[in-house]
Amino acid sequence: MKKHLVLLSIPARLILQAFLIGHLFAGQIEAGSEAGLKIVPTPSPQFVSAEAQAELEKFSSDGRSWTKFKYKKQIAKTASKYNLDPQLIYATIMTESEGNEFAYRFELSLNEASYCMGQILESTARSLGFNGKSVQLFEPGTCIDLIGKYHQRMIEAYGRLSSYQLARAYNSGSPWKRPVWGHLSRFKRWYYEEG
Repeated sequence: MKKHLVLLSIPARLILQAFLIGHLFAGQIEAGSEAGLKIVPTPSPQFVSAEAQAELEKFSSDGRSWTKFKYKKQIAKTASKYNLDPQLIYATIMTESEGNEFAYRFELSLNEASYCMGQILESTARSLGFNGKSVQLFEPGTCIDLIGKYHQRMIEAYGRLSSYQLARAYNSGSPWKRPVWGHLSRFKRWYYEEG
């Protein structure tokens, strides 16, 4: 008799797991000891504060391409924190690395490397208050926050700037300097991309 129960408990376990996961709660069913089945609950999703939810809802009607990006929550948070257009942050990321969070380039003329989606020089990150190891620049939240912080620093230094001036400053260090050839045309393509 016990042999038959074990054979029947495997499909029953899968059916019960599918039902519970799909309808009642997020959990996992494991084969238990002699009793048969054991329900192992998984942690509830992380609570989203009302403030964070309001930030996401503020941008939810925005149909631009940043809203489809893998790191849209980090972009929304950073845009809100630094009072920036989220599409500016997205266009910066796509212009610099096309969204590659592991982008790395050694800048021979500077004897320094650029890291992450934002291709941020380590010295620039340090000037913005980053104190971690250079490998931590690859963390999307850290990288996106530094992009926002850099744009905000340019606005504080030079006053009101257009998106093109901010793109120019991000690439060359000043809104008045000429960026690398092709930089602004790439930025424009990503900035005006529709979702």
